[in-house]
Amino acid sequence: MPNRTDVPRYAPSESFPPYSYVSGMHPHPVRDPQGHSYGCHTKPMHLKAEDGVDWNRFRYAIDLFNHGYYWEAHEAWEELWHAAGRCGAWADLLKGYIHLAAAGVKMREGRGNGVRRHALRTCELIAQSRQANAAENVWQQMIELNELEQFARSVSRMEPSPDDTTVQTVKVVFAQPLRLLSP
Repeated sequence: MPNRTDVPRYAPSESFPPYSYVSGMHPHPVRDPQGHSYGCHTKPMHLKAEDGVDWNRFRYAIDLFNHGYYWEAHEAWEELWHAAGRCGAWADLLKGYIHLAAAGVKMREGRGNGVRRHALRTCELIAQSRQANAAENVWQQMIELNELEQFARSVSRMEPSPDDTTVQTVKVVFAQPLRLLSP
């Protein structure tokens, strides 16, 4: 996938994989010996609340997403979600990002209903995260929740069409990069 030069990078020292994985179009990145991440094992992260957030990994996931590496962004956010203990306000927000990346994967596969379902779940998880509010001060410096929610909501509200122009419309929405407030 070509590097988009019109989109800012948040983790420019991290390189992109040679392709963005789409099921049936490319070798599975981890399971297939031809996959771009085959044999690469990342050290499992274990974060405690007092350890803070691995912002570099998070920034890299934003870069992956903004450059169309939706499956890879999903995996990066899922790694952080596991490290965050999979529950709590921060974990809920990470799970929202995971679902947004899954919506990107479904968009690539041409599955409009899956796109909308995952985008709607993103909205629900952002709301859950806001309600918990306890950890919001951790990420309010970096993440503009209203903008993220508006992005997910615009995707979730797209109506299915017989000729699946919905997927084409979603591609236009996904062309808008996610933005961080501070690099």
